[in-house]
Amino acid sequence: DDFVSTNVVECIECGECLDVCPEHAVHYSFGLNPPGHVDFSRRRVLQAGLLGISGVALAKSVGLNRNEDRAVIRPPGAVEEEKFLDACVRCQACVKICASTGAGLQPSLVEAGWEGVWTPMLAPRLGYCEFNCVLCGQVCPTGAIRELSLPEKQKLKIGRAVFDKNLCIPWAEHKDCLVCEEHCPTPDKAIKFDVRDVEIPGGGVRTVKLPFVDENLCIGCGICETKCPVVGRAGVFIVPNGNGRNEAVV
Repeated sequence: DDFVSTNVVECIECGECLDVCPEHAVHYSFGLNPPGHVDFSRRRVLQAGLLGISGVALAKSVGLNRNEDRAVIRPPGAVEEEKFLDACVRCQACVKICASTGAGLQPSLVEAGWEGVWTPMLAPRLGYCEFNCVLCGQVCPTGAIRELSLPEKQKLKIGRAVFDKNLCIPWAEHKDCLVCEEHCPTPDKAIKFDVRDVEIPGGGVRTVKLPFVDENLCIGCGICETKCPVVGRAGVFIVPNGNGRNEAVV
C-alpha cells in the first residue's frame, strides 16, 4: 500500500495535518507507530514529560523571574529576550533546520530560567552557527527570530569568544595550535596571534603563537569552541553579548 512518510527534519509537529486530512489517517501516538505516522522516540517522550513538569514552575516568583540575567546565546536575529520568550512557541523548527548546517542550536533546559525551557540556544561545544546560513529566521513561524539577509547576519554579534588560558594549548602548554584561527569564518580573522618567546618548564625558551580575540571582529558563531581539540571543556568558549544582543559589527 502507498503511504506518506514524515520528514522528521521538516516536521514541527504543529498538528495541522490532523485537521486537514479528509480520511483522518493521521494521528499522534506514543510507542511504536506504523509507517506514515509521526514517531515519538523515548527521548522525545522524556523531553515532553520534563516540559510538562517544568510548566508547574512557570508561576511568577522572585527566584524564577524571566528578567534574570541568564547566560544563554540566542540565534542570530532573535528579538529582545522578554519578547522572545513570549513569541517563541518551542516548535524546534530552528533547531531542526540548524542540524542541517552547523548544528549549534539546541533546546534549552533551565539555562534561560524556567520560562525559557525548551527555547533555542546556541551550544557551541556541540555545534556552531554557520557563517553562511540564515535558515533559522526563515523557518521561525512567529517572528521570535527575525528573518535576516546573509550580509546582515554575518555582521551580527550573538556572543564573543574568550580564551581559558589554563586550558588553551598554546597558553597552557606553550605549544602551537592553530585550529581556532583556521576555522574562524570572518573575512578579517577575529582570532589573531601574539607571537612571543616564552619560558618553558625545565628551562629554555620557545617561540609560541598565543591566540587572542579581537572583540571588534568576533560575532560569537562558536566554531572555535566546537573545533577546539582540547578534550572536555574547550580552551576557548563563547559568552553572551550582554544586553546588546545581535549588535552589528561596525
